[in-house]
Amino acid sequence: MSVNTSRPASRSSEAYSRRSFLSELVGVALVIAWYGAIDFIFHGWLHVPYHRWYLKNGALISLAFAFATAAWSDLNRLTGLVALHPARYFRECMILLA
Repeated sequence: MSVNTSRPASRSSEAYSRRSFLSELVGVALVIAWYGAIDFIFHGWLHVPYHRWYLKNGALISLAFAFATAAWSDLNRLTGLVALHPARYFRECMILLA
C-alpha cells in the first residue's frame, strides 16, 4: 500500500499562518505606536528622548518593579508580560496599567 505524499498543504493551515502573521504584524505595529506615543510625550514634557530617560533611570525602574512584584502577588498571573506574541504583550501591559 502506497501513500500519496505529493498533496499540497491544506488551505486551512495556509490561512492560519497568514492570519497568525497578520496578527503578529498588527501586534508589532501596536508596540511601535505605543513607543512612539511615549517618546512624543517625553519630548513634550521632559524635552528628552524616552530611550535616554530610560537608560538613565533604568536601575531605579527595575528596583521599583522588583519591589512591586514582591508586594503584588497577582502579578504572576500576568504571564503575557513575557509573551512571544506582541499583541498579547501589549494587552497584558494595558491590564497592568488598568
